[in-house]
Amino acid sequence: MSKQHTPGPWLAFKYPDSKTWSVTTNKSLARMIEREEDARLIAAAPEMLEALKLVTAALHRYAGPETPLYEITQAKAAIAKAEGRE
Repeated sequence: MSKQHTPGPWLAFKYPDSKTWSVTTNKSLARMIEREEDARLIAAAPEMLEALKLVTAALHRYAGPETPLYEITQAKAAIAKAEGRE
């Protein structure tokens, strides 16, 4: 059984006098991150997960659910990992 992640939107920001980035939701501070690139990637994760689910569903419709496309397999594995089902 997978656990639900904290819903987005998540935001990445840096205080002017700080050396670290913060990733936050509208409810809590998730993490202090040193690199801007990492903070922005983490902040975009919920939206990317939902987009990947939509793209995977579209590939199923057009290629068929039994089509063993490498891309579909990789997308399903990434979704399972993100949802804790790996």
